[in-house]
Amino acid sequence: MKKRTIGIILLAMMVFFTACNGQISNTSGSKEQETVEKTQNLMNETPTVEESEKSEEYLRVFVDKRLSGFSLFEEVKKALEEKGMKIQLDYANREDFEKLAKTGAGEMFITEDYTLANKLQEKQIIPAWGSLYENPLMLLGPEEVGRDLEHTVAALKEMKRKLYLPSENPEIIGKVEQLKQMMNMEDLEIVTVEGNAMSVVKKAQEDGAYAFLDRAQYFAHESEIKLVIAVEGEESLGNEALVMILPSDGKAEVKENMADKVFEMMKSEEITKLISSYGKEQFGTPLYKMGR
Repeated sequence: MKKRTIGIILLAMMVFFTACNGQISNTSGSKEQETVEKTQNLMNETPTVEESEKSEEYLRVFVDKRLSGFSLFEEVKKALEEKGMKIQLDYANREDFEKLAKTGAGEMFITEDYTLANKLQEKQIIPAWGSLYENPLMLLGPEEVGRDLEHTVAALKEMKRKLYLPSENPEIIGKVEQLKQMMNMEDLEIVTVEGNAMSVVKKAQEDGAYAFLDRAQYFAHESEIKLVIAVEGEESLGNEALVMILPSDGKAEVKENMADKVFEMMKSEEITKLISSYGKEQFGTPLYKMGR
């Protein structure tokens, strides 16, 4: 009987401690869950328009990553901030522009790729843009063979010279597609070569071919280039930096108005002077021309 009584007592004690442990565990778990929920709620809190205006409002600007080789946009950003604007500047691959615009990740997008800008407009993702500056293309080659682009193309066909296009520069490929519609280039051997514009120019030097390069890169790398300028300064070779502003659809009017204001400030005399003189001190000549 004593053994049986002791066993019952031990069993009761085990049940008691198990219940206590379960209660402690449940209390701990509920506290952890409460903490997680509070954190999630804070992450999900969205400020009202009034709160956004009172806070340090900033404009999110995405610039084509291919343009990151120069500090022009950092200098423009600094000039805008000195005028009281809050700017978040990031570089992005141009193929990501559509996704960034659709998700509302940015309000302003800048690229020299007319084909991309035209596509975004046709899809009504970013319906309009303005020109910030011009970075015209030059046709480089072993020699100058015509007084203008049309006569140069005719000479290249007759001489059976190749024209190299850089696979990584769709703005140049797009420009050549436009030129094909303007002049007879059917018999001209056009070859797309892997690499960016500068690497393709170097290959053209080796092969005696012709290639396009924009003005900024030409003067930045002039000491490395052995090809001569075959054609430059023609309107058909114009290459603009396009500023696109994402429409608000009534949901982000504050940011859209801010983007419009920033674009107007970019066209101000002070920033225009900054852009038109950029590179002169370092390269001996400005790298960009002001857009129309």
